[in-house]
Amino acid sequence: MSDELTAALFSPHVNKTFRITAEEEAFDAELIEVKGIRSDTERSDKSPFALLFRGPKGLICEQQIMTISNDGAGEYALFMVPVGPDPDHESRGILYEAVFT
Repeated sequence: MSDELTAALFSPHVNKTFRITAEEEAFDAELIEVKGIRSDTERSDKSPFALLFRGPKGLICEQQIMTISNDGAGEYALFMVPVGPDPDHESRGILYEAVFT
């Protein structure tokens, strides 16, 4: 499964809603950014990247494996970390990040 997870897979889904399911919570979150990550090691098979989601305000799930799903992108179990309130739009929600190296 990890071989199919690339920035190109998720890039068309920026600004779209994903359903995120954690242990005891399920919520909708917007994929707000797909960003490349600079790496000290060159890999020919794929480039490191991160996904940044904005979830609802007031709901903070601890870092854990969460299932994300979207009709166009599919369904995946990812290790996600809460980053904190969106610094650009604090009133709009909590940011979550998944990193792929």
